[in-house]
Amino acid sequence: MARPDADSRMGILSRSMIVLFTVLSFSGHAYGDAMCNHADVDKLDSYLKNGLNMEKAGRTLEALLFFRAADSFCGNRVEARKGLQRIGAGMGAAAEKNGRFFSGKSILAMVPDEDCRRWARHILISPNPYEPSVPGLCVASSGGMRVEIESSAGAYDWYEATYNYRESDSLVMRSVKSGLSDLGAADRAFRHFKSRERLNSPGYSIDPAHLALLRGTSSSNLDSILSKEERSYAGTRNCRESLANLESALKWAALLGESGKARVYSRATRRAEEALKRTSVNDLYDAIEFYSFAGEGEPVAKVAERADELGYAAMKENEPEKALDFFNLSGNEQLIKKAESLAEKVRKARSKGKKSDDPARSL
Repeated sequence: MARPDADSRMGILSRSMIVLFTVLSFSGHAYGDAMCNHADVDKLDSYLKNGLNMEKAGRTLEALLFFRAADSFCGNRVEARKGLQRIGAGMGAAAEKNGRFFSGKSILAMVPDEDCRRWARHILISPNPYEPSVPGLCVASSGGMRVEIESSAGAYDWYEATYNYRESDSLVMRSVKSGLSDLGAADRAFRHFKSRERLNSPGYSIDPAHLALLRGTSSSNLDSILSKEERSYAGTRNCRESLANLESALKWAALLGESGKARVYSRATRRAEEALKRTSVNDLYDAIEFYSFAGEGEPVAKVAERADELGYAAMKENEPEKALDFFNLSGNEQLIKKAESLAEKVRKARSKGKKSDDPARSL
């Protein structure tokens, strides 16, 4: 029989590849079967069955570890995750009942255990005579440790670790509702839902109502603080108090993004412009602080121009000492020297009890 030429061989190869890709893409399950041998599947099925038995017997740790082991590519992930969700939902609810919400801890702790140390020393031996009957009960960390339930883990920690994402979303929002003016709770919620954008879990999606409530709460707090600043500044013109309120407002505004921050910076710029229209040195220093808070560097030149303007006006009123304060603010060295000289003459004349000949008008 004649050997097929190159073109024929390519045709045979192409047809073979088409068949192969058709088989592998027929279903995800078929692909999984192709990658998993019978022994692996049987082992993971036994883990799932043992997990169900342990759950039924109330042995939470063992059930959790068996379900975790069964939650594998070659295992029945759907049923394994359902088991994890049931355990997590129960443990999370118990933690909530005991007032543990956000502990930031793992749901499992590690404790020294001699059996696990022996297992770790023989971990490379196959078969390992000390292999624990429950997968994951022993870990190789620190020479061999045993895992146990972390009694101080919070509800959020349990929900997140066991695929109960909607329950943890709900818990986060309940913490916001229970303290509508609690910046920490709102910040935690924004960070939580930001991380959710990267979550790819079948059947899960962010509830738009949560995001709407969160933004509404933050916007309401921002409005409240800006209103407080408006009332306070109208009555006192106290720059320090106003800036303290604007700093608080900015923290809430940051949760809302650039549009929120722009509102606060706009208020600070308005305060700077209002201060710039007034006529005291302290007002001009206030303008500098407000401009600085708003992150505007260029308008500070307006303050220097205004300071020179008011300094000239003071000189015309024969008040070189007052003018000197303005010129020191503007940094105009030439005018500072002239004002210092005239202010000295005024002081000497005052000390002698003589009426000034109006030296400042010569500027």
